[in-house]
Amino acid sequence: MKMRSTKNKKIRIKTPLYGKKVFANKNEYNYYKLYKKLKLDKKFVLDLHQAVGRCDGHIPLTNINEEVEAWQYLIDTGMCYRLGSYFEEQAMTLINIGVCKNKIIH
Repeated sequence: MKMRSTKNKKIRIKTPLYGKKVFANKNEYNYYKLYKKLKLDKKFVLDLHQAVGRCDGHIPLTNINEEVEAWQYLIDTGMCYRLGSYFEEQAMTLINIGVCKNKIIH
């Protein structure tokens, strides 16, 4: 995939990732490359990326509950353990202090 950057730091690629050719920044582009590497379903990627963005800080929050819900989503889907050590460590900390609940397996 050929990548080119414009003045406002948006990244445009020739071959789309999950139908997306323009990314807000390199960080967002790298997350999409990771989703592709993990072979995630396109429908899942849209919700996942919203949660990742809220947890990682590149999607603005209107209140703290949005961030807690995003972390809980990553925990419930198990993605916090697949996205890298930052997400895993943060999720475990939030579980340990009681902000989030560990995923319950039935």
